[in-house]
Amino acid sequence: MGGIQEAIKKLGDKGDEVYGKICTVVSVDADAKTCDLKPIDGSAELLDVPFNADATTAAAEIKKPKVGSKVLVVFLDKHHAQICNVSELDSYFLQIGSVVLKIDDSGFLIKKENENLKKLMNDLLVAIKAMKFTTNAGPTIQLINSATFTQLQTRFNNLLNDN
Repeated sequence: MGGIQEAIKKLGDKGDEVYGKICTVVSVDADAKTCDLKPIDGSAELLDVPFNADATTAAAEIKKPKVGSKVLVVFLDKHHAQICNVSELDSYFLQIGSVVLKIDDSGFLIKKENENLKKLMNDLLVAIKAMKFTTNAGPTIQLINSATFTQLQTRFNNLLNDN
């Protein structure tokens, strides 16, 4: 039996019932990956509720809720809750292996190992602006810096996936 199934079974064995509440985000502690929340049903404020499955480790996915947004909180027992859905994000972070996607109000970052999309685009534009052509008193017959474009194409192909 899997980890989630075992956890649900253990909850049932203790007589605790899994339930949820809709809450408003009052504050966010990005370092601790927790929020203070005010349930919309008027019940007591919830403090230090994690918005990540494991707040103690670097996560593969982090959805940081925006202050004032609504979240769905699931109670695993009387003392442990977890944010499981968010109406508005302040930032989003996803890492799969060496590939990173980060989105916030300043823009987005797409990165794989030591390459990132912004640097690749800047390098491409610099290379395009430096293009030089050889002509025979007519149409262009050879791109002198073709190898530069081939290198950039290889870097794009290593960074981006097409499916």
